[in-house]
Formats: sequence, structure tokens, C-alpha cells
Amino acid sequence: MIDRDAKDAFWAVVEDCLVDIHRLNRAAARKLWKNLRKRIESPADGDLTDLFYHHEPFDVASRLKGSQLPLTEVRSKYDQILAAHNW
Repeated sequence: MIDRDAKDAFWAVVEDCLVDIHRLNRAAARKLWKNLRKRIESPADGDLTDLFYHHEPFDVASRLKGSQLPLTEVRSKYDQILAAHNW
């Protein structure tokens, strides 16, 4: 089972990817990931919750934005985001 701190860190990375890489404003980014997190952690999907957190936060942010940027193009920025969150 993944603890709450790890989940919070995951979503913080997703949010920063949406803001710093995909150029959404912070409020819009937060709304996107909070809606997804609510669905992922709902009792109906509870069995899949831990599996979800094996996804790369960059990929989750890209899907939320509907934009599949190649990670190679933004690797440096993504590494900075990960480092900022001790990921």
C-alpha cells in the first residue's frame, strides 16, 4: 500500500509538469489532477489505486493535458521537477 505522503508527492510532480512543461496555470492544473485523483482513489477503483501510482507522473500529466510531448524534449525540466520533490 502506498502511503499518503508518497501519493501527495506524486500529484505535486504531476501538477508541476502541467504548469512548467505543459504551460497550464496552477489553478487549472490543480483542478485536473484533483479530479483524476478523486476517481483513482474512489472505493469503486480501490483495487487499482496502487497500480496507478506505478505510472510516471510526466505521463499522467501529459494524458491530463491531452498532449504527448516526447520526454526527451523536456527531460532536463522534468529532472528538475523530480529533484525539487525529492522524487
